[in-house]
Parts: sequence; structure tokens; C-alpha cells
Amino acid sequence: MTDPLGELEDALYYMFELQHLPLDGRYINPRVENLRAAIDGFKEDPSKLSELVSAFSDAQSVIENYVDTYKVKQKIQALLALQHGVWQFNLNKNEGNEFSKRE
Repeated sequence: MTDPLGELEDALYYMFELQHLPLDGRYINPRVENLRAAIDGFKEDPSKLSELVSAFSDAQSVIENYVDTYKVKQKIQALLALQHGVWQFNLNKNEGNEFSKRE
């Protein structure tokens, strides 16, 4: 069995590496800082998945400058599927980016 959270972190590694400020341990963009905190929060308490999804949605404009956003969305979908069944991320930029449960 794969580790969707580990795969998500792997997919975001390049962005986190380039955004990291080594002197104080923070990140250049506050949205990236919030996403890192949401991932760490989810590691400690898996019930914080909605916070992770929200942080991802907020940071998506930054993420797309560094990594393939589609792959990151797939990793988040895998996390959603593990916790709540089958979910799908709306990839249509005109309609916004939202997660919804597939019927």
C-alpha cells in the first residue's frame, strides 16, 4: 500500500525547498507556510484533512509555479479517498477548484 501523504510531500518537495528560508526556518510565501503547517497538522491529527484541502486551494497559485498541480491534486484525492470514500477534485478553472463527493 502506498503512502498518499508521503507522495504528496514528495510532489511538493521542490516548491518547499525553493521557498524555504534556512536562517529562520520559514517560507517566502505565507501560503506555502500555511500549507506546510496544514500538512504537519494532518500528520498529527488526520481529522484535519479539510484544513489541508483549504491550504492547498489557497496555495495553488504558488504551487503551479513550481510543480505539476495536477499530480498534487491526485495525491490529495488519494488522501480524501482513504478517509471518506471516492472524492474528486474539480479541475475546471472556470468553475473554481473544489472537492466534491462522487456519487
